[in-house]
Formats: sequence, C-alpha cells, structure tokens
Amino acid sequence: MIDPNNISIVGTAGTQDYINNSNPFVSTGDGSSLGVDLIENALTGGTSVTITTGSSGSEDGDISWNSGANLDFMARVLRL
Repeated sequence: MIDPNNISIVGTAGTQDYINNSNPFVSTGDGSSLGVDLIENALTGGTSVTITTGSSGSEDGDISWNSGANLDFMARVLRL
C-alpha cells in the first residue's frame, strides 16, 4: 500500500471524518476518524465489519482505537 491514511476509532457518536459512513469503512483522506457507534450499528445489524485505510495520503496507515471508544457486541467479526 502506498501513501495510506491513518484512522482513529473514537467514542464520539456519529463521528465520521474522511471516511465513508457505511460498512466496509474505507478512509478517504489523512486524519480519518470513525465513531465507534457506526461500527456497533453495523455489527448489531447482523454483518461483519471491515475497516481499511485508503491508498491516497501521506500517513503510515495506522488504525488506532482511542480511549473511551467502548464497543459492545457479540458473535460478529471486526477486521482492522
């Protein structure tokens, strides 16, 4: 992957910066953030979740889970 974007999973409901708002979640720019509620909604809707860094940016392509981004789900798959 060349020049990917970083993604931060955050606890702020409805947050979606530089990332699409539905699963699979793919970053579209540097400094992407995704609200954990969007992930949880997809999981409780009966689907597995995929989060992928985009390929046009200047960051390392890290996916980080921020403090306070609490996720509660059962029997589903989360791929980072």
